[in-house]
Amino acid sequence: MCVEAMTLDKDTLHMLAARNNAIWCDTVCRAHGVPGEIHESCWVNPHDVPPFHSNMTTLQSEQGVAAQLEQIARLERERGEAFGLKDGFCRLDLADRGFRVLFEASWIWREADKEVPGHADETLEWSAVESAAELAVWEAAWRGHELHAEGSLPPRQFPEALLEEPGVVFYAGRDSAGAVAAVGIANRTRPVVGVSNVFACDEGKGPWWPGLIRAVGDGFPGLPIVGYERGADLERALGVGFEVISPLRVWCR
Repeated sequence: MCVEAMTLDKDTLHMLAARNNAIWCDTVCRAHGVPGEIHESCWVNPHDVPPFHSNMTTLQSEQGVAAQLEQIARLERERGEAFGLKDGFCRLDLADRGFRVLFEASWIWREADKEVPGHADETLEWSAVESAAELAVWEAAWRGHELHAEGSLPPRQFPEALLEEPGVVFYAGRDSAGAVAAVGIANRTRPVVGVSNVFACDEGKGPWWPGLIRAVGDGFPGLPIVGYERGADLERALGVGFEVISPLRVWCR
C-alpha cells in the first residue's frame, strides 16, 4: 500500500468519499448549467438537478447537523415539496418533515494498488472514452440498463463538456465484437478517486467489476478508490477487494 493511502483512517475516508461524491454531483450539474454550492457541512443545489441527483449531500456528521437543517429549510422555501437529499452520515431524521427513505447504501473504499482478483469468466476489454462520439456510444449503453430506461431523461445525461473535466474519466468495457457491454465513471478528488455509474447492459457478458477496477487503478495509480453501492453491486464490489466504510441514506419528498 502506498504511504498516502496508509494515512487515511476510516473516518477520514468516510468524509473523503462523501466529498468526492458531492463534487462529482456538482460537476454533472455544472455541465448542465445548474451549479451547486459547497459548504463546510454539505453540498446544496436549489436548482432543478439532472435525474438521479439529489439537491443536497451532507459532508459532516454530528457537528454539521444544525447547518444542514438550515439548508434543508432553505430548500423547502425555495423548492417547496419536490427535492431529495443524500445523508452521507445517517444523522438526519426527516420523516416528520414529510420525507421518505428512497434507499440505503454503503460507502465503500479499496486500498491503493491492491491486487484485483482475476476471474475465469472475464471477457470485457476496458478503455477510457476519449471523444464525443465515443461518449455518445457510452451513454447509449448506459441508457440500455433497465434503471435508466425512463422517458423523462434529458437528451444527454452526460454532456460532452465532462470529457474536459480534470480527473474525470469515462470507462467502457467492450465485448469481443467491440460493443460497449459495461460502463463506469471515475472522478479524482485527492487523495482518493471515486467510482460511480458501474453498470452492465448484459450481465451475461461475464464479470465487469474486476476489469473496471484494474483500469481505474492503472489510470489513477496510488490512490484509494471510494464510492457507494447497495444490493448485488455492493456484493460485487466486496468481491474485488472493497471494504464497507459506513452506511448512507437517501431521502426524497
